[in-house]
Parts: sequence; C-alpha cells; structure tokens
Amino acid sequence: MRRSTPACTYDRSACIPFLGLLLLGQQAVAQGTSATGVLVQLFEWSYSDIALECETYLAQAGIVGVQISPPQEAIEDPAWWSRYQPVGFTKLVSRSGDQAALLDTVRRCQAVGVQVIADVVANHMAAPPAGGTGTGTAGTTFQNRTFADFAPTDFHHWNGSTAGNCGVDNFADRVNVQTCDFNGLPDLNTTSSVVQSKLSQYIGLLHSLGITAFRLDSALLMSASDIQGFMGTAEASLVYQEITLPPRCTIAPQEYLINGKIVLQDYAYSMFTAFKSGQLQGLQAQPYASDKLIVNIDSHDLQRQSPLTSLTYTDGKLYELANIFMLAYPYGQPLLMSSYSFSAFNQGPPSVPVHGADGSLSCGTDQPWVCEHRTPSYKVMINFRNHTSQALVTDWQILMGGAMVAFSRGSGFVAINTAGI
Repeated sequence: MRRSTPACTYDRSACIPFLGLLLLGQQAVAQGTSATGVLVQLFEWSYSDIALECETYLAQAGIVGVQISPPQEAIEDPAWWSRYQPVGFTKLVSRSGDQAALLDTVRRCQAVGVQVIADVVANHMAAPPAGGTGTGTAGTTFQNRTFADFAPTDFHHWNGSTAGNCGVDNFADRVNVQTCDFNGLPDLNTTSSVVQSKLSQYIGLLHSLGITAFRLDSALLMSASDIQGFMGTAEASLVYQEITLPPRCTIAPQEYLINGKIVLQDYAYSMFTAFKSGQLQGLQAQPYASDKLIVNIDSHDLQRQSPLTSLTYTDGKLYELANIFMLAYPYGQPLLMSSYSFSAFNQGPPSVPVHGADGSLSCGTDQPWVCEHRTPSYKVMINFRNHTSQALVTDWQILMGGAMVAFSRGSGFVAINTAGI
C-alpha cells in the first residue's frame, strides 16, 4: 500500500562518521572461520564447477566461504540479471543446476571446509515479458503480480488497485524506497506475515540442504525489521546485507546491523578513487566498524555500472594491487570476485564449463571465465592474512607522493606501488 511519511534525509557526503559509536579502529582477523575468513563470489558458476573448485582450489587457498548465484527459480532469460528476478521459492532450479546438484555441492564444499553462501533475493519478484505471461527456469508460469507463491495482494500496490504500484524515484523518501517497485520489479510487502512466512520457508529449505550463510540482495529496499522478521528464526552462521547508498539516501546502514553484517559499496568506491588517482594515503582512515563489514573491490553489479566507480578485472595490475591491499589490511571480511568476460551489459555467462573434462580450466582474461580469485598473489596474501590474524598495522608509510604504501603486520611486511601502472 502506498503511504506517505516525512522524509529523513541522509547526505552521503556525511557518511564518514555515520558509525561513529561503533568505530573500532583496526581489527584483528581470526584464522579459518566463516565469520572472519576470506570469501569468494563465484558469479554464475554451475554447481558442479563450484564443487570441483572447492575441492581443487578454494580449500587449499584458505578460502572459507563461496557465494553462489541465487538458487531459486527465476525468469527464463539468458541475461545475467534474470537470476535476480524470482518466479518462486519452492523449486530450486536455476542456470547453476537443480536442488540435487546444489545439495551435492554443499556437501562436497563443506567436506573440505568451505561454506556455501546463498544469495537471497527477497525484495521483489519477476516482471513479466511484453506478452504478459512469463516462464521460470523450472517451467512455472506467472503473470503480472501473480505467482504460484504470491497473489497481487502480497505486493505493495496503489490504493484501490492491486494491478500496479509506484516506482522508486526518491531516495530521500524512506517509504518510496521500501514500498515502491524498483526498476519495474513487483515489490513484495515484506511486512506482511504471509510474505514473511513464505520467505522463512525458503530460508528453511536452503537450511535443510546444509546452507547456513546468506547474502541478502537489495537489503536497502526492505526495512531492517522486515528482514529480521523472515530471517529471525534462521540458524545462520553468517548473514550479510547488500547496502547501496545513492545520493541523499534516506536510510542509515547501521539500522541493518541487527541482522548481521553489511556490504557497503562505499569501500569499493574509496578503493577505486585511491588506486585510480595513485593517492593511497587515505586508505588507513576507513570510517566503519571493521567487524561489521564485508568488503570487496567489485561485484556483479559494480562491474556493470556506467560510468564505472569500481575497479574490475579490466584494470589489470591495478585491480590486483587493490585486492592485495584488501587482503593485507585488517579491515572487514574480504570477499573476492570471480566473474566471466563480457562486452555487453546484458551478456549472460559462458556456455562452456569452467573445469574441462580433461582437467583444463577456461580461466583467464583471454578465456570465457576470468577466475580472478585464482590470481597467484591472492593465494599468497590469504596465507599472509591468516598468519598475521592477531597483528595490527604498524610502520605505516606513504611514499612516492602517495603512489606507494607500505606497512607491517607482526612479522609480515607489505609494500604496494601503483606508480607507472
């Protein structure tokens, strides 16, 4: 239901002190736990490839958790974003595989000490194609605001009409952000007990497969209390919520700490600015509570922003150095990106598997899959991070006019030089 309420403005330019009461300075990072260890997002990988990667690389590299693409049934479309348009939550059939394949992957990854993290899309459902009726990846049909799991009344809608809703167009208005349709996607009324029950059942289904770690997509578009409502009974070892802060955003990220950690794009923005400009001196002055954050250099969304405000694999050595800093510096819980090469915004994943039947890999900047997480220096830095987990930063040095940063952690020493790149 569309409502109005006084706007609570939030100026992004003032984001530096917004967690002032929670600011903890440098945090020691414990070794080998999903609550603190290094994570990786294997974007659009198949379940069979993920299982093999857990067994042949992730565990040996010291990575403790792997974020998979959304496992629920989604709209049938080759574009990458189709994974983020749910059709239903009872059939776990996606481009990555079916429920049996997911269960096999969870068991195989857990057997080598790698936790599977499900990407959960709970804010909205799919928008139907121009013809009015769409089909999901498990064959389920749907129409505008009418799905097997949800009726039109389960969505936010205009007064007197369940056929449509307002659109998100004012981030200075909390109600507009959290009750209107974002990008034309039907906005679930996540305050409703019916909707919360259906979402809780979905989380329970994932948990029955052994998944206890979750990333919540588009968390800012739902209230923190609504998320608490459908996640509150979950036995979760790790929860992190995606928080995007557009200009004049009305919603403060610390509201979401009641549910777990948060992923703020501001970290990626700051790394982009520092490494692109060759001015690394500000990297020590991070504003947020370190133990409350998941940090990353890029993501599937950030890679496709225009203009780009994050580093990506196309930045080559500069991207590698930024990830090295993220792994070396004791701030937040790092999430590495692993993606595929693309030249168009809508481009979906490659049709070839990552792992060939002969043991070969389709990985590299000249291959269909980039596999950034396999960069040799990252494996070294994960080992560095784990072996200096109790050490704070000392001997901080800025050299060459800000282009080079060096620091110690215990018996380890790191020097990063962006000059000439």
